[in-house]
Amino acid sequence: MAPPSESFTWIAATAAYYFNLSFYDFQQCITFRDMLIENGITNLRASYENLTGNIPPIMCELLETHKTARRVDVANIMSFIRYNHLALKKRGVHMIQITTLASELADPHLLPLEKRRSTFLQTLKHLVDEGMDERVAAATSFHLHNLKNFKPPTSTPKYVDIQPHETLTHHTLPNTYLGVGSGGKLTVIDTGRGVYTIETTSKIPCGWLCRVDPESNTFVAGDDQDCVGLVLNEDKDACDLFPIILPIHPYGPEVHSVENTWVTWGSKQKPHAFRWSPQGGVQHCSKQEARNHNMAVKNITGKGNTVLVDNETLCTLPPDQSILCTHGNMRDLDVITRANDLWRIDILKNHAWCVGIPDIKHVKVIAPLVDWD
Repeated sequence: MAPPSESFTWIAATAAYYFNLSFYDFQQCITFRDMLIENGITNLRASYENLTGNIPPIMCELLETHKTARRVDVANIMSFIRYNHLALKKRGVHMIQITTLASELADPHLLPLEKRRSTFLQTLKHLVDEGMDERVAAATSFHLHNLKNFKPPTSTPKYVDIQPHETLTHHTLPNTYLGVGSGGKLTVIDTGRGVYTIETTSKIPCGWLCRVDPESNTFVAGDDQDCVGLVLNEDKDACDLFPIILPIHPYGPEVHSVENTWVTWGSKQKPHAFRWSPQGGVQHCSKQEARNHNMAVKNITGKGNTVLVDNETLCTLPPDQSILCTHGNMRDLDVITRANDLWRIDILKNHAWCVGIPDIKHVKVIAPLVDWD
């Protein structure tokens, strides 16, 4: 995928501000804000140009739309947006974070196309004026101004046929998963016996989770900053944690486990893969082997109520559902939704079963346990 244009990078940086995301050191932002004020609080445009050499159009528009706001507050907004932009230019993973959060706040497949105005800020203001929450409006505007990467459905989606619970047993899917919640809590999800928490000495990163041993409940969890190994005991009610140091951190739904051994991510041009064990540590593989691992997986993800494989629709849940995470293949799939339900889906028959499991709360990622049967 081609890198985003300069103008859209500024849109993403501005959207991140409205999402309360800040990718740079807080003190650096405050220092730049103070410099803006000291250079000329009555003319922040000239002050910004004096400090940086130029001012992007979105900053000019921001100043125009905040004429009556306190200049200190406007300088603060400009500072955080500028440093978000610098971070986006330096690390592309932040664009994934922004896009992911935008999709959680507003379904990109259910956009009010008629609400789009000429600029991101105009669309944002129009949506807020109509009563939309500011963060949701920012997410909606972000999607509306990123339509080149969005393909609206060309026909009415065919929703899965919901089946009665008693037919669950024919599935070949795992009955027990390890899960990590948004608060870093570790849980075991059993489709027959419910959910329980495993206490840990620290929060577990929840960007992705992979099992890395075919024979034991050994896992690796991570995000764009941290990575940790987890080994569950035989009773699956406690685990040992091991910090893992990686030169490059995987992030997002494109991270997969191959044969419950290798953690793989990246593209055909820049593939990555490693394996880990508490005894042998991290073992990286050659670029060719990493490419083979990367090509062995299908990128199955959930957006809104739709399951996608390599951005093509695989199946669609009822419109009132919103998918948090998935596990499975192009025949059978488990999905956990924002309503804290687990859905089991037979892709070939387009059948689905909603499993009532109490206490699934904000689970972000799942991976199957070994002895699930």
